[in-house]
Amino acid sequence: MPDLLPRHHDHAGHMMSGTLTQPWTARPLALVAAVGMTLTAILGVAAHLAPDPGMSPLSLTISDYAVSNNGWPMNVAILLLGITSLAVPLALRAVRIRIGALAEALLLVWCLGLIVAAIVPTDPIGVVELSTRGYVHRYVSVAAFVALPIATLLAIRRLTADVRWRGAVRRLRALAVTSVFALLGLYYVAFPGGRVMMGLVERILVVVELALLAVLVGQILRVGNGTRRPGRGTTVADPSDPSDPSDPSDAADPSDAADPTDAAGAVSWSHSDPLGGQPLEQFAVVGLHRKLPVHPDAPTGAGHLGTPHRVAAGVLVGLPPESDAAALPGR
Repeated sequence: MPDLLPRHHDHAGHMMSGTLTQPWTARPLALVAAVGMTLTAILGVAAHLAPDPGMSPLSLTISDYAVSNNGWPMNVAILLLGITSLAVPLALRAVRIRIGALAEALLLVWCLGLIVAAIVPTDPIGVVELSTRGYVHRYVSVAAFVALPIATLLAIRRLTADVRWRGAVRRLRALAVTSVFALLGLYYVAFPGGRVMMGLVERILVVVELALLAVLVGQILRVGNGTRRPGRGTTVADPSDPSDPSDPSDAADPSDAADPTDAAGAVSWSHSDPLGGQPLEQFAVVGLHRKLPVHPDAPTGAGHLGTPHRVAAGVLVGLPPESDAAALPGR
């Protein structure tokens, strides 16, 4: 018998397990990351208000401030940012965005690098030869700062295909490229440049990467606004009940009916069951959101609905066999 169980697809067309993060959790997860960034900024500024005598943010690094007598707010800020950033890849999954295994791994490097850097501080100011602890701190910090912009550039390759992210892709790309140039500048001042103005260059890098993360989290919040927790108005059509409404809120809005990009209504067709000879009454394509813009570049001749096919986001319920793919609406 054909499989009539609901299946969730991400925007790259990959099958997604029902055990993954649910869509309604995207906004809470993004809020966790946003609160973490806000507190990080507040604590970071606080760490500069009462520095030890002789300390200058132009020449000393953030890590130097973290190990100073009054530097505990900086250390807490680094740890807090690493922990709350763990919500970002989870939130991306919640909004059904697959950025790729490598990009997700690099986001984890960003998070874990910051956490380890906070737990394993650098050597005190004035130490010439770094200890093992100092080297661990240095390299996990570098790994974190390198990982975030590269993860973003890799993710952009997939985000450009999602109409919900087109407005943010340009800003993400600009900030990621700026981060790469800041990293090159930091490398120059750390080695050939003799650490001149190293603190200033590092702080520029940190501000740019925080801005990058803020754009990413902000867009997740906007996308997540279209999802609601089950039981509070969000419904998914039951393929066994053709009368089941896809979204009660759409029925109350007569203007939606004239909008060709509104995918809340079910697209239906019939075909015969090759095994039992009984017609399958209805197959529904039901959107997770009220408004699902039609992807202008989506292929019209793909062999099955497992690849992006005119609907940019949604739940495909009761897919027909591939042999009937040519008869699908819009072919």
